[in-house]
Amino acid sequence: MKQNLDLREYTFIFDIDGTLIDMRTIWEKTYRDLYQQEQNISLTEEELKSLFGPPELTGHSNILNGRNCYTPEKAQLLTDETETTMAELLKKTDLTPHHLPGVPDCLMELQRLEATLACATGNLEAIAHKILQQASLNEYFPVVACAQPTTKDRSEIIQQVLAGLQQQGHHCYLKKTYVIGDTPSDIRAAKKIGLHSIGVATGHYSQEELLKEQPNFVLPNLRGYNWFSSLPEKFI
Repeated sequence: MKQNLDLREYTFIFDIDGTLIDMRTIWEKTYRDLYQQEQNISLTEEELKSLFGPPELTGHSNILNGRNCYTPEKAQLLTDETETTMAELLKKTDLTPHHLPGVPDCLMELQRLEATLACATGNLEAIAHKILQQASLNEYFPVVACAQPTTKDRSEIIQQVLAGLQQQGHHCYLKKTYVIGDTPSDIRAAKKIGLHSIGVATGHYSQEELLKEQPNFVLPNLRGYNWFSSLPEKFI
């Protein structure tokens, strides 16, 4: 890594699930059980995959629409039940062993280099904060923006992050702000509001699938520092 690397004007907005924490097994079981119990629906692999990335309400609405059984009430019920179920489950789950490759070292190094860090997640607020707390990662993120029960587009969540950082006195330069996530939704949301995007293939989507969205960069994981030590020359 370059010894004179200066990231004080840089902002890195991280997704949580699939980017920082591996909760794939937990989420898949929760969704499968929920749909079976509440709607008598056995989720296909493709339907299950589609729930990772969008805000909760949007993900559930898309599946119900695809099954020709959508009503606003059903979508809201699934959203509310997801929050209740996961909140209870997370109370008794230690997520520290679930860190994805390189995550703690990456965050510590970015913090040491005085970059601004934040989270933008499709999780509902109670779930997101509990995940970060149980994974011992909450100290890295002064701003965490989450999906609200009515959030329909992930770009809304990133806008919340930018507003929250501004309120705390952080100036986010658009050309030095990077959204880091493991799904096409993260990449599309970043591009929609003019930010750089970095795909990380540690979730449901492969590097090839993420590349189809034309992000600025795709990583196999967050291990090592070469990726952010080269960002100023690579993209700016």
